[in-house]
Amino acid sequence: GLGRAMARLLARRGAAVCVNYAVHADAAEAVVAEIATAGGRAIAVAADVADSAAVGAMVARTEAELGPVTILVNNAGVAWQGTLDTYDRELVARMRQVNVDGVLHATRAVMGNMRARLARRGRGSRPPARRCRSAARAPARRAPAGGSRSSSAPR
Repeated sequence: GLGRAMARLLARRGAAVCVNYAVHADAAEAVVAEIATAGGRAIAVAADVADSAAVGAMVARTEAELGPVTILVNNAGVAWQGTLDTYDRELVARMRQVNVDGVLHATRAVMGNMRARLARRGRGSRPPARRCRSAARAPARRAPAGGSRSSSAPR
């Protein structure tokens, strides 16, 4: 799906990639193997993005093994289809925990170190959103020779 495609693209462009999974370890390991076969660096890490402690541990492992997280792809998501007649409070709560809380947990887990790196470069005075350009307009950037970029690509 989208997570696999984004992980492969980021790796082709020089990023070291953390492939997050909650259930499908075999699929995550297959993506890691594809990236490694193509000469990239990647790890697969199990973490439920609805659990902030699990996300924190995933980010800590990613940074220990691959270096600082400089790109975050919030791609985890679950869907529940139903009607008012078949409404299931627990399934809807799980969907919110993954689709909304998961984005918050992952973003909060990486933003402190991202902001600190920006501040060390003298770019910490404005919120990051003001510095971002549209992905469609931004040129692709490659990692410097001998260097790497890390990303966390939750799935």
